Parts: sequence; C-alpha cells; structure tokens
Amino acid sequence: MKINIKHKIDAHISPEGFVELLLKDRGVKNADLFLKPVHPVEVSLATFFIKKPRFTQDWKKFIALLKQIHKRQQMIVVYSDYDADGVTGGAIMWETLHRLGFTVMPYIPDRKKEGYGFSEAGLRNVKDTHNPALIISVDHGIVAHKQISFAKETLGIPIVVTDHHQKQEKEPKDAFAVFHTTELSGSGVSYFVAKEIAKEFDSPHALMAEFSRDFVALAATGTIADLVPLVGVSRSVAKYGLEAYEKSVRYGIRHLLKEAGLEGKPITPYEVGYIIAPRINAFGRLEHAIDALRLLCTKSYAKAIELAGKAGKINKDRQDLVAIAQKQAEKLVDGAHKIIVVRNDEWEEGIIGLIAGKLMQKFYKPVIVMTRSDGHAKASVRSIAGIDITKFLTSQDIRPFLIDVGGHAAAGGFTIPLDQIDNFTRAVVAKAKKRNI
Repeated sequence: MKINIKHKIDAHISPEGFVELLLKDRGVKNADLFLKPVHPVEVSLATFFIKKPRFTQDWKKFIALLKQIHKRQQMIVVYSDYDADGVTGGAIMWETLHRLGFTVMPYIPDRKKEGYGFSEAGLRNVKDTHNPALIISVDHGIVAHKQISFAKETLGIPIVVTDHHQKQEKEPKDAFAVFHTTELSGSGVSYFVAKEIAKEFDSPHALMAEFSRDFVALAATGTIADLVPLVGVSRSVAKYGLEAYEKSVRYGIRHLLKEAGLEGKPITPYEVGYIIAPRINAFGRLEHAIDALRLLCTKSYAKAIELAGKAGKINKDRQDLVAIAQKQAEKLVDGAHKIIVVRNDEWEEGIIGLIAGKLMQKFYKPVIVMTRSDGHAKASVRSIAGIDITKFLTSQDIRPFLIDVGGHAAAGGFTIPLDQIDNFTRAVVAKAKKRNI
C-alpha cells in the first residue's frame, strides 16, 4: 500500500502551527475568519447574491407584495419540507411573519400522500384549506418547475422559492421570486430571508433578538442535520447557533433537550446530529412533521412537554424499525459493485434515508435505497466525500429513468416507475464502474 505523506510533524510544533497545517490541507485560506467567524446577524442576505443581477429587483418586488398582503390582511402559507432542515426553517419563517402581524399558516406535506416538496395534491389542499395570496417555500422548490407553473396558472397563487438544493439549468420561470444559494442549508436560507423581512418591516427589538438566539439555534440545527459543509457563513450559523442553545427560553427547545437527557450540557454538532435532529425528523418519518414544528413554536409549557415526549417515543420506534431494516439491507448488498442499490417494498418510506446513511457508513460507497410507494418506487440516496450524487443522478444517461429527482452533493432522493427499476439499476452500476467512483 502506497502512503502519501503530506507533512512531517516536528515534535516541537505549536498547537497553533498544527491547526494551521490542518486548515491549509482543507483549503481554508483565512484561518482567523474560520476560527472566529462573523455572527450571522451581521451578514446580509445580499451577500449570497452578489453575482445575481436580479436580486435587488426580485427583493423589492417581494417586499412590495408582502406589504400589499399585510395591508389587505390576506393569507400567506409557509410550505416547508418535512425533514429537520425544513421544519426548523419553516419555524423561523412562520414565526417571523406571525410576529410581524401577518395572517400566516405553516404547511408541511404528508410524506406518503403528497411526497417531497410541491405536488399538485399538496398545492390543491393549500388552496382549498387556506386560499393564500402567497406561498413561500422553505427547503424545496428550486426544481419544482411544473408544480410552480401549476400553482400560478391553475390556482392563481404566486410562489416565492427559498431553497439550497441543486437547481436545474434555469430557475423556475413562473416563480414570483427565487432566493436560492447552495452556500447554506434550507433553514439557513430561511433565516437570512426572514431576518431581512423583519428589517424591512421595522420589527420590534424582541423579534430581532430572536435572530441572535433561538432562530440561529434552529438554523444551526437544520444546517448540521442536513450535512451542509461547515464552512463560510454556514460555519458561522453552526457556531453561534450551538452557543445559543444554552440561552434559549423556548419551551420546545428546553423540553426537547430535557427529554433527550441534554439539559444543562454543552451542545455540539454531535448532540444536534445524533440526538436532537433525529427527534425532530422522527415526526415526519413515521407520522406528520407538523407536530415537530408545533413543538418548536409552541407557547404552551404543557404542550411542549407532551410533544417532546412524543418525539422521544417516535424516535425510539424509528430506531427499532431501522435496526431491523439495516440487517435486511446488508444481506442485499453486492460488494462487487462501486455503488450499492437495494430495495425492499416492506420498508417504511420514512426510514430509507437512514438505511442509506448506515450502509454508506459501513461500506463507504454511494448508496441508493428504494421502497414501493403510491404505485411507484421512492428512493433515498447518500454519498461519500468527493462524489456528487445528485449530479450523478441528473446526468443525461441516468435522469431519463426517473420521474423526479433532487438533492445536493451528499444526499438526494427520487421517484421512479416500478418497471424502470431494473434498467436503472443496471445503468447506475455500469456508470459507477466506468467512472471508478
């Protein structure tokens, strides 16, 4: 085995010198900024759109619409994803608008009935239930071209997209405005958009203070849960958000920590990634994620206790299901292939991402896990460092097999017709072998 030695560490090297070597190897150019990042409160939304000429125009148009809606007391729906990133981002956006005096409702789709992101069924349900003058997406929407056109042309509802997932060549043409960057998580984008809205509406000091405390803690939770690289502003969100946990007086956060046995303990990325976020995610995996959002936003002490307890119970049920499914999945793995593709139609749709993650960690290969859902197969995908799995799936020779697909470099998901699974599997295995991934 050939070993490439990058540096020989002198016995007398200082701790600062050792850290400098590590950061240099990781491509960090400004060590001071990396170790002492600017607080996200001091970072403006415009920072992420310097190369987007339309940003100022879109923002002014968006604020003008919000002011009109506020004046007319019309409804806004914050339409979030059902994972921890979407739920925390949805909580930030919904609560900001609510505290600014808007008539606003949160909406999270049913994973089994409506699926990920926008769907015609979900949009019709929003129309029939709330009849909003505006929908704001959180943590999805950048690839929902058809659904956004449907909302505009058929339902007469404008949609503003806030998202961080990889986009197609163009942004949705029928979106009222798009605020998209891959530098942040979905909750991170929501945090900065909500903060800018609060400034535009001259919000009270109490609301602005949330962006230094609970809102940045929520954004950090979504950022870490979604495996967003902790560099740049996302590192700032994570650092100050973790510190904000111990300052939080929010009932949902306090009782979530208490139920998880973390009360009074330092909160690090480990606690968020492996203890807190799984409890938030559990609602959407096995029941309905709207209860996760209620937990994070409730003003009721008793309700927070109830929902935190429910989070712990559902998470335990999820752990039991995953343990069984993981053993089943490992028996299906073909170790000769460069990419793992497994399927079992008995697996709960809400846990296939967790199965994929565990297989990826054990075999250190990209993993695709599929199960049957609503006449098609749904898949969750996880990848190893250096392999952009969403780019792989959206390549010209793979994308035609799929009904829809979305995600980012480390993780993604798609829907596929049942009769295309065998052809798809052969194609991805061959492509992985050819590329030697």
